[in-house]
Amino acid sequence: MFIYSNGCSISSGYGIETHYTEILAESLNSGWMTDARPSVGNDWIFHKSLESLINLKPKPDLVIIQWSSPYRRVHQSVDNKEWYVTVSDHTHLNPKLEPMASKHTLHYIYCMQEFLIKMGYSYLFIDYFGLDESVKKLNIYNRVDWDKFLYFDRFSMIKAGFVWDDFGHPNIKGCSHMAREITKKLNLIPIPEPITKII
Repeated sequence: MFIYSNGCSISSGYGIETHYTEILAESLNSGWMTDARPSVGNDWIFHKSLESLINLKPKPDLVIIQWSSPYRRVHQSVDNKEWYVTVSDHTHLNPKLEPMASKHTLHYIYCMQEFLIKMGYSYLFIDYFGLDESVKKLNIYNRVDWDKFLYFDRFSMIKAGFVWDDFGHPNIKGCSHMAREITKKLNLIPIPEPITKII
């Protein structure tokens, strides 16, 4: 088995030495590759995933795309440098605003879904940030297979102690939790629950 994943810092293992893709792959005795990197937006994730998957060998048995915050976007300067625009970094380059931010993300989701289906990939999408409610009125909304989504509420992750900072970046327990939920969603071999010492 071979797993491909992409996403932002939630998927890249930012601040720790592992991430849920690696933990999942180890539990399944699988190979893996991730393009995930901190601060990227859904435009970058969409384009990078297309470029990687179109000719990736071996062909992944599972594709996991974690969609980033809709506000984020990639910007290119005249010297070809990429800037990852967020609500806290490079704000002078103007992050996307709602509801257009979520509208664009919804279109990326739909197009990625159709690409993965056409290419014959098994896939799972991860929602960590949510979309603006207004996108439910768009025609494309009902064409997305929302059963292919796994939802993680950032504030629930924080409350459960699954993060190492106030922004919601998963710690090792959080990455293990995410990997475990992926196996449940896909009916794969389950990762054992962590042992809790009872005093």
